[in-house]
Amino acid sequence: MARLEATERRPSAKARLILWAVRRKLRQVPAAMQIRAGMPGFLEATTGMDRYFQKPRVLPPRVFRLAMLKTAAIVGCPF
Repeated sequence: MARLEATERRPSAKARLILWAVRRKLRQVPAAMQIRAGMPGFLEATTGMDRYFQKPRVLPPRVFRLAMLKTAAIVGCPF
């Protein structure tokens, strides 16, 4: 069960367009995105963030892994 509940039965026209583009690219729509589609404005607001994280990395892979490890240590991940 999702922690966030959808407030609309049918996604808005803009949300349907975003879902169509995601389905076209990934051949399926992730569950998290389906949940966000039922909340007005939330899917549109988080789509930019999703696009940012899909961009190619500007750091060398070794530096990126080191930054991930340091971040994990700061937030207290057990690994």
